[in-house]
Amino acid sequence: MLQRLMLLAGMLGLAACSRPATEEAAANRQPPPAPPAPTSAAVDAAAASALPLKFVAFGNEPFWSVRVDGDALHWSSPENMDGIDFTASTEVLPLQRRYNGQLQGQAVSLTLGAGPCSDGMSDQVHPWRVSWSIYGRVLEGCARVAD
Repeated sequence: MLQRLMLLAGMLGLAACSRPATEEAAANRQPPPAPPAPTSAAVDAAAASALPLKFVAFGNEPFWSVRVDGDALHWSSPENMDGIDFTASTEVLPLQRRYNGQLQGQAVSLTLGAGPCSDGMSDQVHPWRVSWSIYGRVLEGCARVAD
């Protein structure tokens, strides 16, 4: 009986010195690898996809507007109140979207990017900035969601 007690005491002593298997596994467990950082192109594409597909771009001095609905655009100005419809291809740029087309045989482009933007004539702040390249001129303006 004494032998059994000594054997039991020895086993208990060894058990007290060792960690349970679950603790040992937890101590040896490595943290999961961090996910890869998004590429610049992925970030740019995500930012550009957050820009609206249907909006009105406008500027003043001189006054102009371009209504955009996908690849269908409509340009108007005080000299051409009826405006002109045209289509444009879309180019995704870093944090921007550019629309390239032909208007009356001339290359035009409209670049939309994140704002804020003030049109300089009102107290309104608009969510996006635009650059409108037409007839050899580059006009700056603002954009808002189309009505």
